[in-house]
This record gives sequence, C-alpha cells and structure tokens, in this order.
Amino acid sequence: GLRIVTTSRTSLQIAAEREYPLATLEPARAIELFVERARATKREFELAPENTDAVAAVCRRLDGLPLALELAAARLRLLSPEALLERLGHALDVLSSGRRDAPGRHQTLRATIGWSHSLLEEPEQRLFRRMAVFAGGCTVADIEAVCAHPGENVLDELESLVDKALVQTDGQGDRLRMLQTIGEYARERLEAAGETGEFAVRHARRYAKVAREIRDGIEGTDQISSLERGIAEEGNLQGALDTLLAVARDSDAAACQAGLQLCGDLWLYWHIRGKNLTARAYAESFLEADTAGSPTVGRAGALITAGLASDMLGEIERANDQWGEAYVIAAELDADRELCIAGFCHGLGLGLVGSDLGLARTSESIQKSGSVGFTWAQAFASSLDGALRARADDLDTAQRRYVEALEIQRRIGDEEGAGMSLGGLAQLASRRGDLAGALELYRQSLVAYEAIGDRAEEARILAELAWTHLQNEDPALARRYFLDSVQAYTDLASVRGVGLSLIGLASAEAVEHRPEAAVQIAAAAEVYAQQEGIVNVYTDEKPGREIIDQARTVLSAEDVAHATEVGRRLTIDEALDLARTPPAAPVSRE
Repeated sequence: GLRIVTTSRTSLQIAAEREYPLATLEPARAIELFVERARATKREFELAPENTDAVAAVCRRLDGLPLALELAAARLRLLSPEALLERLGHALDVLSSGRRDAPGRHQTLRATIGWSHSLLEEPEQRLFRRMAVFAGGCTVADIEAVCAHPGENVLDELESLVDKALVQTDGQGDRLRMLQTIGEYARERLEAAGETGEFAVRHARRYAKVAREIRDGIEGTDQISSLERGIAEEGNLQGALDTLLAVARDSDAAACQAGLQLCGDLWLYWHIRGKNLTARAYAESFLEADTAGSPTVGRAGALITAGLASDMLGEIERANDQWGEAYVIAAELDADRELCIAGFCHGLGLGLVGSDLGLARTSESIQKSGSVGFTWAQAFASSLDGALRARADDLDTAQRRYVEALEIQRRIGDEEGAGMSLGGLAQLASRRGDLAGALELYRQSLVAYEAIGDRAEEARILAELAWTHLQNEDPALARRYFLDSVQAYTDLASVRGVGLSLIGLASAEAVEHRPEAAVQIAAAAEVYAQQEGIVNVYTDEKPGREIIDQARTVLSAEDVAHATEVGRRLTIDEALDLARTPPAAPVSRE
C-alpha cells in the first residue's frame, strides 16, 4: 500500500510510476507571481495601466518559468518593467541575482539550466546545443535532417531531452521546442563548441527545402494546410533567410542563389500573409548581394517577389521593371514555372498602366500554363486577364475568363484564386446593375479570402461591398463594411489602406447629408492615402470623390476651406470617431 510522491527533473521509469508533468505558469498566474515577487523586492510596486503591457511581455518572454519570474522581479530594484523587458534579449545575463539562502544551482537561471545540462550524457548535450538553431519549434524530421549526420540516430537522445523538460512537446507530439531561456543557453553551448556556422547553414538548407514544399502546396491542391505550415515555420524561414543573407554578403555565390530561390518560393505565401515589406526587404537584399547578376531561376523568382511587393505598396513602375526583368530571364532559361508567373504578373502591371501589351502577356500566360500542365497558374492568369478585360470594358470576355478560372480554382481548392475570381464577377454584376447578385458574389469572395487568411484582400472586398451598399442607397450598411475594411487594413499596419477606406466613410457621410463631416473625413483620407502601405485596388469605378465634390457644393467656400483644414489635422482615430458618430435626429419644426 505504499505511495510515494516525489519531484524529479526526469521520470523514474519504473512500472508503477504515474507521471504528472509540471507545466509552466499560465499568463494570468505568471503575472500574479511576478507582481507578488516584485512587491517583496520593491514594496511600492503596483500593476498599473502604464506598466501592464510590459509586465505581460516579460512574463511571455520568460515562458512563465517561476524561477525566471522571481529572478526578473528582483531586478525591479533598479529597472522599470519596460527597461527590464529591453534587456531580456540576453536573459541569462540579467537573471543572475537570486536569494543567497537558495541552493547554488537556483541562484541564477544560467546555473539552474547548467546543472541540468551537466547531468546529460555527451550525445544528449550534443543534440541539445544543436537544436538551438531552430526558432519557434520544429518536427522530429527537421531535427534529424539538421542535427544528425548521415546514419546517426538521435531519437533516444531526443526522448531523453523531452523527459528532462529541456525540450517541450506541443501535446500531440507533432512539434517540439525549447523555452526561450533554455534556447539561449543552448546557443551559448553551440557557440562554445564552434558549431554555430555549420549548423546554421544546415538549418538554412533544410528550410529552403521546406519553403519549396510550402510553395508547391499553395500553387497546387494543398493550399490551406501549406499556408498553415508556413505560419508554423515563420521563425525558421526567417532564420534561414538571415543566415543565407549574411553568408551571401561575404561573396558566397551559392548562398546568394539559395537565398534568391528561397525568396522566390515564398512569393505567394508572403503576399497572402500581407508581409509585403518583409518580402521587398529580403528579395531586394539578395538581389543586391547578387553582384554577378547572371540570369538564373533564383534571380527570376526573387524579382517576381520584389515586383509583387512593390505593386502592393503602390510602386507600379518599379514593379513592372522587376517583373519585366523576371520575364526576360525566365524566357531565356525556358523556366516554365517562373515564365508563367512572371507573364501574368507583368501583364497585370502593364494593363494597370494602360499598355496593350498587358493583355497579350496574360493571354500568353494562360496558354503557356495550360500547355505545361501548370493548372493553378492557368486559372490565376485567367482571373487576372478577366480583370484587365473588365478595365478595357470587354465585359463578356471578362465574365468568361472569371468563370473559367473559378471552375479550376474550386476543383483544386485554390481559395486565393477563387476569392479573386468571385470578386471580379461581383464587380461585373455591379456594373450591369445587378446589385443583389453583386452583393452575394462579394460575400462568397469574402468567405474564400477568410478561409485562406488573406487580410489585405479581405480589406479590399469589404470596401467593395461597402461601395455596392452605398450604390444601393444603404449608407448605414456601407459605413459598417467600410469600418470593417479599416480594421482589416489596421491589422496590416497599412495607413494607406485606411486612407482609402476613409474616402468611403466620407462618402457615406455625404449621402446622409452631413457635408461638413464628409469634407473633414475626406481631407484626412487624402493625407493618409498618400502614405506607404497596401494598395490592392483593381478598379477605378468608385464614386467617392464625385459624391464628396457634391457635398462641397452644399457648403460655402469659407466652410469648405475650414472643414478641409480641420480634416487635414485629424488623426486616424479622430476621423474614425467622426465617421462612427450617428447622424443627428431631425428636429421637428411643428
């Protein structure tokens, strides 16, 4: 009948043992412990609105580890929570002033982790330090590919590290990770062993392969799960890019080409995730490092990525130059995949600036994609060709292109492409006066973009829904969708996008006979719409400026000038507050 309750750094591995793993603290409990220890150190410390975010960030950075929280709280004798947070990039150096009556291994966090590390066998220590190259977790297959040499089995060592809580699992066992402070210690050991460079490069090669698999899925029949994989691996993908860029800048041509290809493979992933600044920064950095400038598939891919980022940031001439170079390189190399994509991208760019060559390029891309069996690109090119046909007022051909694209996109599960085709069909319905049909198609488009998580395209469709409601003389619903569009652009940190949606809110004010508010919001919109940010507008058919011009005619010249001056000084929040204010109820004159 004997029962023993014991704590241990690892399981005892005996038959009758029942394990109860001790997890790190939940966020609320972590904050509670931090504040409790902080008050023991500094009696007057209080959790207040001005420091709550910093305290919460400290607790997240320390993964809710009780000892780490106690050691961090002790630093509040000298540092504010904000200053403490800034120093936690090197947490092991900061968390080094524990109680003198505690065991030596508990007086600093480095000593605590070091004690556990010293009890590992040499193969376990070797795997432990090599796993420091991962960021945000990894799979067993990733660990085997990066940390083990050919023929080397690391499963036993990995299981031991999990048992000793130096490596965490996600509950289902699919992904493993180190807590941040433990990972920092592992990086120190990797550096001390002189292995940092070797395993950083091995890691970069692994995630270049992962990026290609993500691209294959997004451009194939596995779009949503591939996107989810990209989200899970963002830390590792960025780490791979940083490693390759550092090596490429040391004139390593192979690393430069690998980095160019990695940027090219992430082109649509970055676009869907709204990471246009990231895409432009990495792609252009590798292109700059590519001093030879030789025509390669990697260079063509990076130019496609840079062009799409430039386009989304409103730099269409720059985008066309980049896409044009990508098209020439892909044609010279007969690189089918890059040629199809560069073709429809460059075609769209040329079409948006009014060049007849745009339609020729998108049509060529449709034919080329079909001939090589690149089904996803064939549908995407058809959808973009539809957008250009609509701009050229060839509505029947545009309708046919969108329908052809949508049939393929639904068959292969391309939510991104389906969202574009449905949005295009909605625009055509609206232009033909079928407002009810347009609204239904817009809603279907929105569902597709929500499924894939493309927040930028959600913002565009929400704005177009709003314009359609305004056209349907329903300014209340229009305001609601414009505000939803503002929120989507805010999530993307796109001030420019917010400005575009503010034009719609100004129009709603004008339709509801509030000319002064309309002019003020429109003036604010003009300021913010000129800022750098997402621009994903495929049609010029928006009545906003015409509606606002009509509102100005209601006011005197003096009132227009005053409202414009006031509007230009409004912050975004102030302009939104003005737009959210319900119209005043009419006053009875009886």
